[in-house]
Amino acid sequence: MEYTIIDIEDDYDLIDDIITLGDSQKQTLGFLPEQAFIDYAERNSIIVAVSSERKVLGYVLFAQKQNHVCRLAHVCVDPKCRYLGIGNALISRLKTKTANTNCIIAKCRRDYQLDKFWELNGFIAKGEKSGRGLNDTTLTIWEYRHRPSLLSLPPEKAKPLAVLDLNIIIEVTSETENECNAILSFTYADEIDFRISTHSYAEANRNNDKESRNITRRLLNSLQYIETCHDEQTIMSTLNIIGQTKIDDAKQIASAIYNNADYFITKDTGLTSHSKAIQKEFGLSVYTPTEFIITYCNGSGRDLYFPGYLNCSEINFKPLGNIKISELFQIYKSPDEKRRDFETNLSITSSDIKKQSFFRIFVKNTEIGLCAQLKTDTNLIVRMLRLKKSIEHMKTLSTHIIENILLNSIKTNIEKIIFTDRSSGRLVEQALVETGFQSIGDYFFKPIGSGFLTTADALGKIGHGQNEKIDNNNINYLELENILWPAKLEDLKIPIYVIPIKPIWARKLLSTRGHQLSLFGAPDIMLQTRRVYYRSKEGISIESPGRIVWYASGENKYGISKCVIGVSFINNVETGPVKKLFKKYERLGVYSWKDMVKTTKRDLNKNMMAILFSKTEIFSKPIHLHDISNIIKNNENRSFNPISPFKISCTSFRDIYEAGALYGH
Repeated sequence: MEYTIIDIEDDYDLIDDIITLGDSQKQTLGFLPEQAFIDYAERNSIIVAVSSERKVLGYVLFAQKQNHVCRLAHVCVDPKCRYLGIGNALISRLKTKTANTNCIIAKCRRDYQLDKFWELNGFIAKGEKSGRGLNDTTLTIWEYRHRPSLLSLPPEKAKPLAVLDLNIIIEVTSETENECNAILSFTYADEIDFRISTHSYAEANRNNDKESRNITRRLLNSLQYIETCHDEQTIMSTLNIIGQTKIDDAKQIASAIYNNADYFITKDTGLTSHSKAIQKEFGLSVYTPTEFIITYCNGSGRDLYFPGYLNCSEINFKPLGNIKISELFQIYKSPDEKRRDFETNLSITSSDIKKQSFFRIFVKNTEIGLCAQLKTDTNLIVRMLRLKKSIEHMKTLSTHIIENILLNSIKTNIEKIIFTDRSSGRLVEQALVETGFQSIGDYFFKPIGSGFLTTADALGKIGHGQNEKIDNNNINYLELENILWPAKLEDLKIPIYVIPIKPIWARKLLSTRGHQLSLFGAPDIMLQTRRVYYRSKEGISIESPGRIVWYASGENKYGISKCVIGVSFINNVETGPVKKLFKKYERLGVYSWKDMVKTTKRDLNKNMMAILFSKTEIFSKPIHLHDISNIIKNNENRSFNPISPFKISCTSFRDIYEAGALYGH
């Protein structure tokens, strides 16, 4: 049967036939008044399947909401015309018509058994709710998410990507201690990007136990999902390895491969038994949870970040000195790198001779790396950054060295850093992305911002044209601020808390300087260094992402007390037993186990709050209690109470920041 998919505005005379078809199916669709159909038509929110004889074969009703969500009201196909692909064609047209929205939401009774229809059209079962009426019905909530805009600036692969099988999620939701519980809470779990495939939603939806189904969904909804693979060749190649009957497993693994995942973690021995063949064919490592934890911890020790391992002040850049390029090539060449290419990055041209710098990098008295830079009026081009392959904690060193370069650029009024060395290695490139660099073609790029920026100014710095239209609903403000840090986005609306901290802990946790120096020496920025601060879970709820304004709450021997000393960014907040939190975040904090025991008065099962933070900026001058109180009083007409965490407005934060920060002009 031939048919055409059109919008109602193309043939408004079809409205009576649409109403007739809808009324004939009201037992399943529910009753909808005639005027409601007319309202949908007047908004051009009806898509129709019509035959060559102008007979209505099916239609969809939808509404585009102000929050950029499209909600489906009806999907209806004449019973005589079903199984001809009309429903799929209507949904396909709807996707095209609503491409400017974030997602499409549909609700469908579970007992209608239409799950396959929604799944084949790319929807995932995100939740469910009870239906109306006398019968005890359940409505499945289906979601189709459009691809993110380029302005959402998704991060590049800064972390290893691990895709979790549904059997891992199911085990995690159980109350018993097991290896799957450990996968999300072992010491280095926050260094890994754990995700799921959309197939897990379909599998969870097949569970007939409503309570179990909803528990599993809640955990699924807390994780990001990878893009679904529709490449039949990859799916068939996977089936040839794991067995022709395992189509759902093949689709999950194919999606992991399609998204360039590093790991697929499962308890299915039928899959892990083929791990070598999958690794050889696709480069994807398939592990059980225990295998993954052991392998990751033993094999990737140099890949992980240990902020307590090194102070920025211990890194020194020294002139290259009298050394032969051939010797440097043997020490710092990357695999398959030609000597000619290596020498090009270290060559000096007469026109740039005063703009170039060549350094050897030392930690204390040990040489660990090589750096070549070219400085123009407002740009810094890093032509080479190499680290010795034999050094320990390469990820930590990479991050600190890049932070050192970034800090110096901020102080010397550099507006852009361009990193052109694509042979620096995976760990250096990961550190670049984590510190806000974007990969553009053959180089990495980071604009340097300062102070408070409007969205238009911020987008201008990353190359968005002045005359291009800005769609604020499609901007990832968090990622945009991360790229432009230490600048602050005026339109980033996240909670801000003044958090009291004792000077002794502030000095250890926030200062990057040697212990012989005061907490308040010259102004300093700690950049992306991640830390954790423990405090009581009592008081107001602290949410992430957010900002911290650090308030030194007591006396110290340097005479600093009752003042704001700096700001940080809240990456995550976790509440739980002290024993569990300390085990997970020990490497990010300054509390020893003895400190934790003392703080909790030996109650190690006591619940505390772990606040993970980064991007700390120590103010050039502390802001005393009297001045902070006046700022909050003037902006919010209330008194400041520094005894416990205190939430403040964006306006108060801006005034505090500009009063204390070196870069808050």
